[in-house]
Order: sequence, then structure tokens, then C-alpha cells
Amino acid sequence: KAMTLSSWWEYFRQKEIVKRINDKRYFGEYFKNQKVIMYGGGNHMKSKHYYGVGDNFISEGSYLNFDNESTKGKVYSIMLNGMSFSLGKMKDVNLDNCISQGTQYRKIISRMQKAYKEGLLNSNENYFLFGFRNGFEKFIFSKSYQYKNSGIVISDKVWNEIANISTQLTDDIQMIIELENETRNDYDKYIYIPYSPLTVARKNVW
Repeated sequence: KAMTLSSWWEYFRQKEIVKRINDKRYFGEYFKNQKVIMYGGGNHMKSKHYYGVGDNFISEGSYLNFDNESTKGKVYSIMLNGMSFSLGKMKDVNLDNCISQGTQYRKIISRMQKAYKEGLLNSNENYFLFGFRNGFEKFIFSKSYQYKNSGIVISDKVWNEIANISTQLTDDIQMIIELENETRNDYDKYIYIPYSPLTVARKNVW
């Protein structure tokens, strides 16, 4: 597939990330000599998504699995898809007193803290943050509810059954299933997490 980046800033950011993965002054020796666990945004960990020669730097997972000589073919990715969130312990935390956070995370915290201060949400209840839920996501929530709100893993066998059934339904549903399958195929394991508190930002230590 052709390279897809939304901005020059994103392009140079990804180039710098890959540079530090290889540079022994940063993380190069770790990736070369021992096992490494990376924790971060899902788009950064697409170990099964092959962008193409010269383009795999777009995702660290792709780069490590296809291009990096020390890790090629040895990468295993787990995607945790958080579907709804509670503000939890972040309700009164000032992000300016924390280590640098990603733009998306800061926006989420700011929006939820503002709503909390205005009495529009309960910090311990879960809320959808990214628009409406489609029929497939509602199916995931209903299944999770049957199992005490646990995370959901769909085996390849069950997924194939879902895909086959979708071909008999409307075009809209079929498209939803196809897009969902395309996304989950970017990872070795895909886990749906219906309800979760937001990650607690680490405080700066001076």
C-alpha cells in the first residue's frame, strides 16, 4: 500500500523515532541484544501491516517486523482497543505537572475534566469519546456484558463466521465488518476493552 501520513510533522516524527530505535545512544542496544516491550498508541504497533519498501517507518511495529535486521520476523503485537473510558484518578490532575503527553491524550483529558468540573459527567462512569457506535461495536458491548464486562477476543474461526454472515446482510454492515477485519489484521492479537479508566499520567520529578 502507498505511504499514508497526514503531515510533514508526522513524517519527520516517525523518521526520528526509527532513528532512535537504531541509535545505540538511545535504544539501539536494547533492540539488538535483548527482548523489548513497547507500550504506546495502536497505530505505532502495526507489526503485520506491510507499508512497502522504504515506507515501513510509518509504524514502529511494521519497521521492526519487516525492516530492522535485529528484530525482523520476531515481533508480536497486541492491540487493546479501548471503547469507552472513565476519567478516574485523572479528574483533578494538572497535566502541566506531568511528563510530556501525546496530543490526543491531552485533548481527551481536557475535554473530560471540563465536563467533570461543569457537573456533566461522573469521574467513575464510562463514556464514549469518539462519536456514535456502529452495530458491530454494540455487539461487542452486549457480549462483554454477558461476561461481567470482560475484554473480548474473537478467534479467527469465529471471525470467519461473522465475515461469512455479513455477506448476506446490507452493504453498510458488510463494509463495517470488512473495515474491522482490516484493522485487526494489522496485529497478532486484538482485544476489545469495552470499559476502562484513562491511563494515569506520570508526574514530573525534579
